[in-house]
Amino acid sequence: MFLLLTLFFFFSATPAVDGRVPEQLQADQIQVSSGELTIRYFRNGRQAGPPATLKDTLASIGAVEQTTVRQAIKEVLGKHFTANGYFSARIDSIVLADGTQAGSDPKSAGWTGRDLAVYTSPGCRYVIGSLALEVLDHDEDLLADFIPFYGEEELFDQAALQQEFRRVIRHLEKKGYALARLDVRTFRHDETTCSINLEAGVHAGNRLRAEGVMVRGLTQVDASYMQAASGIRENDIINPEMLAEGRRNLEQTGFFREVSRGEIMIWKGDPYVHYEVVEQRANHFDLMLGYDPGTGSAKSANIVGRGEMRIRN
Repeated sequence: MFLLLTLFFFFSATPAVDGRVPEQLQADQIQVSSGELTIRYFRNGRQAGPPATLKDTLASIGAVEQTTVRQAIKEVLGKHFTANGYFSARIDSIVLADGTQAGSDPKSAGWTGRDLAVYTSPGCRYVIGSLALEVLDHDEDLLADFIPFYGEEELFDQAALQQEFRRVIRHLEKKGYALARLDVRTFRHDETTCSINLEAGVHAGNRLRAEGVMVRGLTQVDASYMQAASGIRENDIINPEMLAEGRRNLEQTGFFREVSRGEIMIWKGDPYVHYEVVEQRANHFDLMLGYDPGTGSAKSANIVGRGEMRIRN
């Protein structure tokens, strides 16, 4: 299932004046297509290691033209700060080796220097003040037994928040709500307390029950055998465990070299479990078999003749 999550973050970048790169401070060296770029990164006036995403971006832009550098730095730091909960962060200054501030003249000529300093003021890191989850389309509280791993009083971390939302969706999928989705309804940040208040609405949808099993890729095995072989029965609740078990059962038949992960297919308005398979190769032997009761006093009976045999490998 896909998790649809839209968060709107606000980031301000305020260029300052003056400042040259202090030559005595240590710096990070970044290889770019035109040579080596030296970057010094400052947080609240003190030198620190630059975010890995900033180094990677500067290395990948393949140019050191002033406008390109300025825009790339603002974009990557904006994403970095908001992803880690610094919603009051500022970029104070972007300074080039010759003293030219990136952004002071967007139409200026390309920058030919190799030194760059970035001064930032991240401010406080926000925490989760409240995180409310509400199921909107069911009277029953489907999340009553959900155990949160991330929430109130935790430092804001966008990746951790998205992981928690994915856990909510998986919780509902296990109960048979395979089409569940989650949307962030409110996202408010309080600058006085450095906290974030979130409200998310969950649409669980209908609980899906299987009408049957569909298997694609059959050429030698009878399709009518597949539902029994999978172990999936009509009206079974569709959840990840059922899909995985059906796949294992098909693999254990020995008929298939490959069995795909189970998927939900809606056919004529009803949900079916769908697999794609690659059958084992089969060698054929034609035989004809018969029974010979034997002759003479010994009366020794024998099976003779020819028939048909199929060997899978």
